Amino acid sequence: MPRQIRIEYLGAIYHLLNRGDCREAKFTDDGDCHDFLKTLAEACQKTGFEVHAFCLKKNHFHLVVETPEGNLMAGIIAQQLRRLGWNERDLSQRPKTDADKLCMAARLRAETTMTIGQIAQRLKMGTRHTLGAKLQQRKGTNE
Repeated sequence: MPRQIRIEYLGAIYHLLNRGDCREAKFTDDGDCHDFLKTLAEACQKTGFEVHAFCLKKNHFHLVVETPEGNLMAGIIAQQLRRLGWNERDLSQRPKTDADKLCMAARLRAETTMTIGQIAQRLKMGTRHTLGAKLQQRKGTNE
């Protein structure tokens, strides 16, 4: 059964979990853990998120995060941009059919209450019709 959509609201508290693909390690040494916590701290400074608890394991992590401003979507986008080494300018300049942008759009659609139109506008991916068709194509190839 798929995970339920995260609804954004002021003061929401989320249990976030992320596992490595095929149980592969996400953290191979203390340096990886340090880098993750540094990135998490930067994201919290930018978004105002408050981390109440965390647990880092070799192949996954758990976070208990509060979003005082109800801006989970902003945190997901900031995390994805950081992972890709992009900034807002890079996001704007990438073509609307870019595979990484499409992956980001699919994650936002699955994990938030954002509409396809809102995602298309935020990620600069054309119209909701264009993005909707691309997400359907992607879904068909992943099944």
